[in-house]
Amino acid sequence: MPASPQTGGSCVRSASFRRDNSLNTVLIRGHLPLSSRSAPFGALGCSYPQPQVRLLGTAASLNARPSSPPQPPFDWIGLEEEKKIWGDFESNGEAVLVQDLRSDHAGETGAVYIYAGAQAAMKWGGGGRFSAGSRAFVQTHHATESEHLAYFERLLDPGMKSKLLPFWRISGWCLGFFPTLLGGESVLFLTVEAVETFVEAHYQEQIYPLQCSGRFPELLKLLRHCCEEEVHHKEDAQARWLQGRGFGEVEDRPRLARLWAWVVGAGSRAAVAVCRKI
Repeated sequence: MPASPQTGGSCVRSASFRRDNSLNTVLIRGHLPLSSRSAPFGALGCSYPQPQVRLLGTAASLNARPSSPPQPPFDWIGLEEEKKIWGDFESNGEAVLVQDLRSDHAGETGAVYIYAGAQAAMKWGGGGRFSAGSRAFVQTHHATESEHLAYFERLLDPGMKSKLLPFWRISGWCLGFFPTLLGGESVLFLTVEAVETFVEAHYQEQIYPLQCSGRFPELLKLLRHCCEEEVHHKEDAQARWLQGRGFGEVEDRPRLARLWAWVVGAGSRAAVAVCRKI
């Protein structure tokens, strides 16, 4: 799903699902929100594209991944040059970009450990409880999150990273392990959907200001690349939940499922707020 430098509209904002009698169909309506954190980058004058509509076949979306070039679609040398002037935007004596990227690094760390926890739960919980599809889901997404983490590990100096990384590793592992062990693969899909819904919005809060300011184009490419793959993870989890449980719209889902998704989202927001500071 290639990103356009002009629109940056490859990351959709929200999704809704409907079912056909013979074929599960996913109708995804994307809306591009205005970030409340755009002002420091001069984004208030930016015009945003109209909502996008994409129609995907559920069966295909379960295993398909967006095509990507052999090399990341950004230049490391350019990123290192941009890094020298990150301090142009400061808050409390620290670059705003560093605060954001610290939270990105911590988030990708947590994501890797979510899937590690889910893998452990599948091993402990017995092979019969989990389908081959759910195991492939975990393995594939774990590999992608590991790539994202490697990007931020390389980009950020040790002093720029969160001091609470051990806590984020434990938290991520527990979030992957216990829901999967106790609730099975359907709860795993619900958890991933909730996490990735938040992650998409979090990346967009960084993408739109950068896009409208015209600053740091290589960093913008990196964030878009990661966001696109996180959106795929969200769509994949949504489609698997829909196929397995038959609930499409969020309001159609059981109250406990909606409550759990809210808890995961709230926890993710709190974690980002802490990571920006520590």
